[in-house]
Amino acid sequence: MSVIFNIFLVFCLVMILISNFSVVNQSQNYFGLKFGQNILKNLPKDALIVNQGDLPIFVTFYARYVEGFRSDVEIMTANASGIQNNFRYLKKTRPQFNWQSSGTATVSEVIEANFQKVPIYWFGPVGIDVPGTLASPSGLLFNFFPPEKAQDFAQWEHENRQILVSYDLPSPSQIQQNDTIADYSLVWYYARMFSTLGNFCGKNFHYDCARDFFQSAIKFDPYALPKHFGLAKAYELGKNCAKAEEEYRHILKLNSEANVIYFELANLARTCFKDEAKAKYFEEQMAGKQIGLNDSLEGL
Repeated sequence: MSVIFNIFLVFCLVMILISNFSVVNQSQNYFGLKFGQNILKNLPKDALIVNQGDLPIFVTFYARYVEGFRSDVEIMTANASGIQNNFRYLKKTRPQFNWQSSGTATVSEVIEANFQKVPIYWFGPVGIDVPGTLASPSGLLFNFFPPEKAQDFAQWEHENRQILVSYDLPSPSQIQQNDTIADYSLVWYYARMFSTLGNFCGKNFHYDCARDFFQSAIKFDPYALPKHFGLAKAYELGKNCAKAEEEYRHILKLNSEANVIYFELANLARTCFKDEAKAKYFEEQMAGKQIGLNDSLEGL
């Protein structure tokens, strides 16, 4: 009996292995490597990139120091646990930097002391404030430069579209088939990149550009309400009233509790459609409901 049971147990384990092997076998998964290469590939020669967060640090370290991709670039970690070790390494590889206060300096202070000597870029889930600089979106990254060298918007848009063309972005089928938590995170970073570019276009009053980037963001993250909100605003400010209304209504389909959208629809009806009856209809829908940004729309 014990022999039969052992055979049955081995059979079950083998079947579990066979049924799950496609998930655990990541030998053909190049999401991370391509992501790290995308971050590094458009940097100017001898640039420094400051990375915040384990995932971007790991993928860029692997692409740079294991694969030898963009060996002229150096990477600084903004994670607190690795800053001092990173400073000691970079003192050897970048002796031209100002390291006088690096024993106690923050990452922001090191960038402030050196960004006019060498090109320095930032990548991370949270922004960084560096006195005396502007930070401009540059594909997946932010580029630090002095305020007096602010870029012309047409030049900025051209450069970013060239950067995006150079990226090895995952296809829609690859996005749907990603199987790991890291894959989901990388897709989220791509979506955030397009959303950031869209916001930058909108702040510079270029609504067609904002529309294009928000549409691309939604392809990567189709259920993200802030990205749909950005697209709706791009349509509205670009005077495409019908598309704006369609996008606002789509937000309500995604989250029926996003009551602030009734306010947006009422305002759209009044200012874009010049339709007072429609505006009052949406105000009636809004009546009796608590108006404010739902958690899912926070930060818009």
